[in-house]
Amino acid sequence: MKHKMTNAFFATEAQQSMKYFGALDLPIKESIKVIKLAKQIAGNEEVYQQGRMKLLEKYGTMSEDKTRYTFPEPAKLAEFNKEFVELQKIEFEVESDKILIGGDIKIKPNVLIALEQFIEIQDN
Repeated sequence: MKHKMTNAFFATEAQQSMKYFGALDLPIKESIKVIKLAKQIAGNEEVYQQGRMKLLEKYGTMSEDKTRYTFPEPAKLAEFNKEFVELQKIEFEVESDKILIGGDIKIKPNVLIALEQFIEIQDN
């Protein structure tokens, strides 16, 4: 198994791409790799979202309609942004063999970009 390092922001992008891969008809061996990778990415993305929420709660103020956080004090927004950038830099280790995808499968580039390091295209 190969170990890949990825940052917290990547986890969110990769989770969106995993939704597409979950719908592909792949051989069982490759489907299992997709499932294992999806579980790791979801766990990492959850950690990232929890950290983001803690920062919002720490520096922001919940709006009256409870739909968003605001930053009435510029100093708090600056502190939030500083810590948020650091949160996005946190690296996660993801363990996965390459997922073998047939060359005849059509995949949009924006789906592939977040998962490129985990995919190998096979000639048919």
